[in-house]
Amino acid sequence: MSNPIFSIIVPIYCGGQYIDALIDTAARQGLAPEEYELIFVNDCSPDDTAAVIQSRIDNRITPPHLTLINHTVNKRQGGARNTGMRVAKGEYIVFIDQDDSFADGALAKVRDYIKANPGLDIVMYDFELINSGDVKHDMYNDSQEIMSGRKFIQTQQIPWCPWCYAYRRDFMLENDIFFEENVRFEDTDFTIRSTIAAKKMAYIPVKVVKYLYWEGQTCKIGEDFQRIYDYFKMSRRIRAVGENVLDEDQATAKAVMGHHHFMHKANIQRYLWRLPFKQKLQILRECCAYTPCSDRMLSFSSRHPLAFACILQGVKPLLPIVRKVYLKLKK
Repeated sequence: MSNPIFSIIVPIYCGGQYIDALIDTAARQGLAPEEYELIFVNDCSPDDTAAVIQSRIDNRITPPHLTLINHTVNKRQGGARNTGMRVAKGEYIVFIDQDDSFADGALAKVRDYIKANPGLDIVMYDFELINSGDVKHDMYNDSQEIMSGRKFIQTQQIPWCPWCYAYRRDFMLENDIFFEENVRFEDTDFTIRSTIAAKKMAYIPVKVVKYLYWEGQTCKIGEDFQRIYDYFKMSRRIRAVGENVLDEDQATAKAVMGHHHFMHKANIQRYLWRLPFKQKLQILRECCAYTPCSDRMLSFSSRHPLAFACILQGVKPLLPIVRKVYLKLKK
């Protein structure tokens, strides 16, 4: 098989029931068989996931452009995607999660745009959010101008999901852009790092991925300390990206810090208050917000973590009541 246009990388864990649907949705993209490859990276599934995929290969009931890679050590989703990136042969890399699907014919539209605009490092596109049978879709941007990634992050919205983009493989490898491995939340800092490295980037208003959101996903955090801690560590990695470009490009650094501050504040408001006092204090000390910052709450939490943890602990009993009142008023 000559090098395809797309390498579709699917990190998979206990997902044997999704295999047929994923292969079928890839086959409905309006692409010739030689234009894409499917790479399943099985991240040490304890069930029969690998056997399901291998049986399709052995029985020749799956296209010849399907590859199965089995990890011997669990590296979580970021590690599985990195493995796929390193063996991919396609001109562009496309990510999709095991329980999601593509809109019919969508990648053919992305292919046509890439052919009409050669040399793009990243192409961003839209998605549909499917939650309990409801479908929600919002276009991210209006501008379809081709621009540098740094200008893009300063002037446009960027989703934090890697499956909203097609990445030129050589660009990613040359810039050594890979996911953080062995962590729960690996996507946001990856999308930001790749965006600011891109020389040519564009957005097209095409719905490509149908994203299924369900109870129990990794992104569900609740009151789990480790998940909350990991979410704050992702915010800390975003801060590090901004600090790396601060001296050379203040406008880009400001945009990146905007993502960092937004996530950090949301984490405090949604999750941090739920934790016991000692865990609050640990996170506030280890993952403080970048200062100077115009947000008074973030500045105070960063400069005075002990006092802020005491305040959160004091108001903790009131917050569920406030939330209930807010939700009622919102209706």
